Amino acid sequence: LKGRNTPTRTWEVLAELQSATSVQIEAVKKHKQAFELYRKRNFAEAKAIFEEVVNLMASNSSASSVDRVAKHFVGLCDQFLENPPPDSWDGSEKLVKKAF
Repeated sequence: LKGRNTPTRTWEVLAELQSATSVQIEAVKKHKQAFELYRKRNFAEAKAIFEEVVNLMASNSSASSVDRVAKHFVGLCDQFLENPPPDSWDGSEKLVKKAF
């Protein structure tokens, strides 16, 4: 969250589980997998799976928009592939402007 100095865990709500589509459920599974790879600094593999999430959600007729969170992580992976984070990196991102 913008302006905070300590990491804050956040979640993206896609749907209530009972009304979630199979595409949304698959996208959530893939997002979790990609995020684990991201936290382990495996940015190339994480990026590929985050891109799958973006494509899955774009194909979901009930999705209201592009999955901006997954798209954001694709961009972060690109940045870290070019300039890896320091060894002290804890997986968090310091926001200097409102992201969503």
